[in-house]
Amino acid sequence: MTEIWIATSNKNKVREFKAMFYDVNITVKSLLDLENPIPDIPETGTTFEENAFCKADFLSQMINKPVLADDSGLEIIRLDHFPGVNTRRWAHPITDNKIINDLLDFLRYPFLLKYYYKI
Repeated sequence: MTEIWIATSNKNKVREFKAMFYDVNITVKSLLDLENPIPDIPETGTTFEENAFCKADFLSQMINKPVLADDSGLEIIRLDHFPGVNTRRWAHPITDNKIINDLLDFLRYPFLLKYYYKI
């Protein structure tokens, strides 16, 4: 059976990738399958593509195998694409509901973003 590695420890993403490759008989491995857990992979890119490359490159060098990675976030055009590539870092450690409520407030009162985000 063919094996493919993905650079994530996000259980939801792992589940999605496993579902994607299930019918073609490919085993999906992730950071969760490593014998020695690693901390979060540094995401130093300024775009989603750069962050995906950072993650894939980091894990590929570690295990010496090809790796897939993705990066995503939320971009709100009305808020000049905020929070964008920093979605999770901006939101950490608050809950998804808090993120949604804060973003709804920013959409209602865009001037709040200036003070919250210290632009």
